[in-house]
Amino acid sequence: MTVAPLVVVLSLLGADVTPGPWKPLFALPSAGPGPFVAIWADESGSIVAVGREVIVQGTRTGAFKTTPLPPTHGLFGVWGRRADDVFAVGPRQLIMHFTDQKWITERPRQEGNPRRLMLYHIGPFLPDLPDTVVAYGPGDGEDGLKRLSGAWTPVTPPETAAIRRREQRDLPSHKPCRAGTYQTGVTVDGQQWVHCHDRSVLLKQGDTFVPHGRAPKACMKEGVPLHGSAIWKGDLFLNCGRETWRNHGTEWAREPAPAKLRSLFSTPACLYAATDTSILARCD
Repeated sequence: MTVAPLVVVLSLLGADVTPGPWKPLFALPSAGPGPFVAIWADESGSIVAVGREVIVQGTRTGAFKTTPLPPTHGLFGVWGRRADDVFAVGPRQLIMHFTDQKWITERPRQEGNPRRLMLYHIGPFLPDLPDTVVAYGPGDGEDGLKRLSGAWTPVTPPETAAIRRREQRDLPSHKPCRAGTYQTGVTVDGQQWVHCHDRSVLLKQGDTFVPHGRAPKACMKEGVPLHGSAIWKGDLFLNCGRETWRNHGTEWAREPAPAKLRSLFSTPACLYAATDTSILARCD
């Protein structure tokens, strides 16, 4: 499985605060499904984590429920409108939907080229259709599906172009990076970022890319996976391999973080993390 190199969740709320410590919320049994791959949460503290053969959901202050899945049902992405309306995506265009207090397979696994049928991303990715849920994979929209009246249909060529613009895939390599673009990305809510070959990191605010210092060298080592990032309380967190780094203004520092961290997600109140086998949070 190839995981998207950097999945960013941005919040433009800025505050000079020291986050609280990580609090364990849930752990998978040592023998069983896993690892987790992605996590999502809402402002009320509802949480959903997905991975190989498993969905786990609960609340920050309450119990969690585990939904086991068949061996063919690994899930790579999760997003929800609300805690009672959540979508998860995986291989061969598998799409699952939590509705009416249960998970259903809204689109079964499809036959065909496995790579082209891979789905990583799920969310409201069409600016002109903000209420339409869209899923896509490594094709940046070429393999995209949109949900209309409960049915999943291919996105149109203009919609594919809109997704690519949103993902900044058609930016000239020298803009806005003087040294050339290393990676680009966008959050679920549309905040854009760019990582340059000279390690500069820029976040787009309006029509301007604002410098946020230089990412650590660890985040550009060949073969080092980037397992996600988040901006919380105005600080950018990057998880590079097994190291987590925190950006405050233009400064970067190593951040204590859970081992084997897989995914990050932020809400205004909390920063959430999924490791191979656990769900954690750090809050105000």
